[in-house]
Amino acid sequence: SDRWQPESRETSWEANNLHPPLDEPLVLTGTTGEYRRSHFHYGIDLSSDVGDPVYSVRQGYVARILYDGYGLGYGIWIRHADGRESKYGHLSQYSSAIVEQVQEIKPEIAQWLTLRKRFDLRFEPGQIPVKRGEQIAFSGDTGSGPSHLHIEYLDGEVVLNPLKHGLSLSDGRAPMVESLILIPCESGATVNGQDAPLIVSVSERSSCGDQSQPCSSR
Repeated sequence: SDRWQPESRETSWEANNLHPPLDEPLVLTGTTGEYRRSHFHYGIDLSSDVGDPVYSVRQGYVARILYDGYGLGYGIWIRHADGRESKYGHLSQYSSAIVEQVQEIKPEIAQWLTLRKRFDLRFEPGQIPVKRGEQIAFSGDTGSGPSHLHIEYLDGEVVLNPLKHGLSLSDGRAPMVESLILIPCESGATVNGQDAPLIVSVSERSSCGDQSQPCSSR
């Protein structure tokens, strides 16, 4: 059932405030909804080193693990009591506790992991339970590098932004304008008589104080 219930129910606060999937501080390198070459980015990317511990954002159970070579690399899906799922990708390996439980169900997994053989395994509700904040994997660069953690938060077919569900990021750095790009978007449009984008360099005209002080550019 999509509405699997654990032995101990999570609180409303826990359900609405995701546990950090990495040790804090979290450093954002990709956001939900960014346009990539052929699709929109369904999750967020967090900076990490190979081998950093990855934690489940909520309690639930392992619904699926996958290795697809190029793409997500090693991935794991955690299904939660309300039917939502959290998905973690580009992992270097799963936690030993997860591997041991998978091995009881699918003994071949040990050899597949050693040989980096492609697989896609799904599990029954509650078969491999996971606690909130439990380490489920190690971050890596499989699928597509460099090393980072890709995490999605899904409600069926609806993509949710994890940053709107309790994940907090420390951001004390003011934005810095490095360049301005003017792009002709419509047929026949030009910039300075050319149909190619124009990159304009930006230099400061006034000194900047702290981030509450305005800056002007020319």
